[in-house]
Amino acid sequence: MKALGEKIQELLKEKHMTQKELAERSCLSEAAVSHYIKGDRTPNTSSLANIATVLGTTSSFLLGDNEEKVTFTETKRILARNAADLTSEEKRQLIEILLK
Repeated sequence: MKALGEKIQELLKEKHMTQKELAERSCLSEAAVSHYIKGDRTPNTSSLANIATVLGTTSSFLLGDNEEKVTFTETKRILARNAADLTSEEKRQLIEILLK
C-alpha cells in the first residue's frame, strides 16, 4: 500500500501540478505540503479534504482506505467539484470513457 506522500506525488505528476500550486489551491503553506509528502507530518481532516479536492480524489483514497474502487456517488462528487478545472481535452476523454 502506498503512503499518503507517494499518492500526493503521483497525483501531482498526473495533473502536471507543482507542490507550490497544490499549496496555493488548497490554502496551505508550501512547507506543510512538503512535510505531508515526505511523511514528516499528517494533515488534519480539513487540510486533507482540501488536498483531495484540489487533486480530484477523496480523502479515503489518499489515506489508503479504498485503494481500488471509488463509488459512483464519490465519482459524481469529484467530477462536480472539479468540472470547472477540466480542460476541453479532459472532458472529451471522460465522455469517451463513458461511451465505451
